[in-house]
Parts: sequence; C-alpha cells; structure tokens
Amino acid sequence: MKKIISGLFFRLIKSVETWALLSLLIVSSIYIFYVITDNAVVTCASITREWNGSVVNIDGGDVRDYCFESLGVSALDAYRLYGEPVPDEAYRKLHDEFNLVSEEQQVLGKIIMVLHLFPCMIIIIFIPLFFGRFYSDGTLKNLLACGYSKSKIYFSSLLFTFVIDIALMLINIVIFAVFCLIYHWSPPLYMPLILMSLAVRVFLLFVFSSLSLAALFGSSSKVISFIVGFLLTATLFTSMNSSAVEKLHSSYILEADKEEAFFEEYRKIRAEKGNNVFYERLDLELYDITLYYGDREIYQYNESTLDPFYKAVLYAQIYLDPALTINTDIPYYLLFRDGVMTINFAADLFWILLSTTAGILVFRKRETH
Repeated sequence: MKKIISGLFFRLIKSVETWALLSLLIVSSIYIFYVITDNAVVTCASITREWNGSVVNIDGGDVRDYCFESLGVSALDAYRLYGEPVPDEAYRKLHDEFNLVSEEQQVLGKIIMVLHLFPCMIIIIFIPLFFGRFYSDGTLKNLLACGYSKSKIYFSSLLFTFVIDIALMLINIVIFAVFCLIYHWSPPLYMPLILMSLAVRVFLLFVFSSLSLAALFGSSSKVISFIVGFLLTATLFTSMNSSAVEKLHSSYILEADKEEAFFEEYRKIRAEKGNNVFYERLDLELYDITLYYGDREIYQYNESTLDPFYKAVLYAQIYLDPALTINTDIPYYLLFRDGVMTINFAADLFWILLSTTAGILVFRKRETH
C-alpha cells in the first residue's frame, strides 16, 4: 500500500492539473475571505453604530478598544452569552456595554462557513481528472499485473484523497491566519468549538471524496464521478433536511392559549430577573431550541401527532444529513454543547463506510478493460 500511495504522490507533483487546481483554491479562498472581511469591523479604522437609541461614532483607530481582545472576557463566555447564563461581570461587558464582539463572531462564523467550500469543489474535480487516468493510461492494469489486489488499490486511493482533503483545509486555515496577521485581529476563538467545527468540515470533505471515488471506481467513468460530485455540491448551499425539520416542528405546535401563556411567563421572569437567567437547550427529539429557567422548561410542547414510523423516517432524513451542522441557523455553541456535532460525525462516518463498502464491492466485480 505504501508503494501505491508513494506513486500517487509522485504523479500528483508532476500533474499540471494539480497546480492549476491548487492555484484556483488559493485565489478563490483569498477572494472570498476578502469579500467577508472588507468593510467589516475587523478591517475598519472608524465605524458608526446605533446603541440604545443613540449613535456611536468611533474613529481615530479606536475600534480595537471595543473588540473582543480588549474586553477582558473569555471566548467561552462570548459564545455562552446567548445560550446560557454567564458571570455577571462578563454579562455586563458583553451585553450592557457597547462592544463589537457579536460582529466579530459574525465575521468569524462566515469564514468558518466557507472554509470547506472551495476544497469540496476542488476535490470533486480532482478525483475524476486524477484517478480517471487509471483507466485511460493503463495504470490500473499495471498495478493489477504487479500483484496488487483491487481492494488494496481502492483503499490506497481513498487514503490518498483523505490526505489531500486535509491539506486543502490546512491551506485555507493558513490563508485565514494570514488575514488575521495582516489586520492584527485576534478573533474570539473558543478552541474546543472551533476545532470541532473544523473537524466536521474535514469529515464532510471525506464524504465528498469517498462518494466521488466510489462513483469513479464503481462505474469506470469520469463523467459519472463528475455528476455525483456536482450533485453533492447541493449540500453546500441548501439544507437537505429542511422539509423534514419543518414537518417535525409542525407536529409539536402549541395551541394559541398555551403559547401566549409561555410568552407571558417569559416576560414576567425577564422583567424580574433580567436576561442572564435563561438557558437554551437543543432538544434532539424536536431538533429545535427549548427555553429553561433553572431546571424548569418554560416552553412545553404538545405530544407529536406523527405516526412513529414516519417520524423515524424524518429523524433519519435530519440526522443522516452529512452537512447537518453546516447549513443551519442554530448557533454553533448549542450544536457543539448539545451533541449535534458528534451526531454529524457519526452521520459522515456512516456515509464514508457505506460508499466505501459499495465502491469496493462493485469495483471488485467489474471487469478491467
């Protein structure tokens, strides 16, 4: 297997397409990062914002005084603020005083959202072009003639593409780090959350690679692999489980009088205790956010009216989505804290194992021409 992988890297370095696609990745990533950060708080020397009914003008390079790095709060508290109670001092600085942390989080969130975008597009182009030559130039026949089994060839190719996936993500992370250095920006990085978010995106890349490779080796056709790859790109821009989530939510809707009672209780607690007493939890059964005051759930849903089998089908559609935690409006911190990112890992692993098993079985039975 080592010899096969070494040979693949040798071909990689010599391939013109490799350097063309690498250049395309770098240029595209630099451009999209520039678009996200241009005129954002992290690149501006002066800003004007509305705050509590008045206008706040900050100029003379003082913007940094209101950014995360100058507030003296932890990144964890910055993410916890809108999901659970935080220490009073952190709440005062993050909520009661003017600051730009939420805008920084938005910029960081947009960047994380696109870190995997161009690598996914590059890999679905790379696999048919690079491995398609196995058939066109006789490489596959030569490997088989040398005594390598089809399973060993397939696994070597898969591991090779996984290494490429990681390299593509690392390139984008380096580009992001360079942007931070250029703009002297210290973003609010809660590392366990950031690392988990990055790992989820790497596993999504693995799914793209394994499905594209299975399509190529299973069909012996670059065209089929391209088609599968471009169909996969739909998961990058649209939520594949939105209809299932909507149907699930509609089965739990409260009657109007109960909903009004919830809002009345919420307003009463908020008036007496303030905002820093509520706890949001992502209910996996509902795939929605529920609100707690202490240990008591304030908003209590009705029992679902769905047939159990149909409900199970909806859950499968939701939780087997390889981009479950990517195309969603649910805050990253809740996805991380309440285990949805872990479920996303399991779903990605499921698709990787399924596509790899199917790809090997079909590849082993196909005649090599």
